[in-house]
Amino acid sequence: MPTQTIPTWVTVASSLSIGSFVGGLITQILSSRLRHQEWIRDNKKQEWRELISTLSQSFHGLKNWKNWSYPGIVDVSPDEKSWTDADAEARRTVESRIFIAQQIQRENVLERWQLLAAEKDWARMVQYWNELHATLIAAAHKDCGIKAEKSSRSC
Repeated sequence: MPTQTIPTWVTVASSLSIGSFVGGLITQILSSRLRHQEWIRDNKKQEWRELISTLSQSFHGLKNWKNWSYPGIVDVSPDEKSWTDADAEARRTVESRIFIAQQIQRENVLERWQLLAAEKDWARMVQYWNELHATLIAAAHKDCGIKAEKSSRSC
């Protein structure tokens, strides 16, 4: 029986197709990981934006609702419901975060909001809000990898 030899071009072609397959597989895995990381960053950025926006709107609603001309007197008007709704929305927003939940717990955001919302002294309330807002911005920047002057990468 004569021995059969495989031509060199068949060997080379076979090794190239296996290499291409493995290379394509590695590329697919790496790009999938990058897309997943980008998806997480986008969701974190959205959650930070929603949280800061909702708390800011609620704070400004409180500022307009309470009668600050006469300390200790609350203006009971038809807008009372809008303040309680705004406060409830702020609390729901804090409690419903998924991607940034650990950062929110670490910074005691819900407790700090409750302290702010219950405050009767306007100057102290503004101080609480300024501190909470600065903390939220700093935490969002840290979480998203944004540096103070320039952003190295966006969230």
